[in-house]
Amino acid sequence: MVWEQLYPTIQFLLAHNATPNIIIIHCGGNNIGQSHNTLRGLQKFYKSTLVNIANLLPTTSIIWSHILPRNNWVNCLANMEGNKCRRRINSACATFVTKHFKGRGASISYPDIRVEHKKLFRKDGVHLSDLGNSIFVNTLRNALDHFISCNFVSQTFP
Repeated sequence: MVWEQLYPTIQFLLAHNATPNIIIIHCGGNNIGQSHNTLRGLQKFYKSTLVNIANLLPTTSIIWSHILPRNNWVNCLANMEGNKCRRRINSACATFVTKHFKGRGASISYPDIRVEHKKLFRKDGVHLSDLGNSIFVNTLRNALDHFISCNFVSQTFP
């Protein structure tokens, strides 16, 4: 999914389901490197969408799930450029969510998923391998347990 699909998808799901207590947003990596997207433009677009989601879901806790590293950023001239953009977006959005949605915002990073660990990725260099997916899901599970048990007092994981 690309970022432009996020808000309409949430609206559609809300029309058919109850309001969730928590929403984890893991989206945005596929927008990095597209010729019409600048780093500043993506940060602004992501933040404005996060505000719209928070307004749509005023009682829902919002968790920013960091965009994962890749060995192959399809739309970037260099993989280093894609990963640099990813890091800056993650920093900006994680800070925004934890400060702007105080008491109901948090972020999850994935320090165990790094491009140097080739076995965590499929041959395309974009998607996670089975091992990478296991680490990703385990981190998500542990983060949710952490945030729920501390009632979002702690806003970052790990």
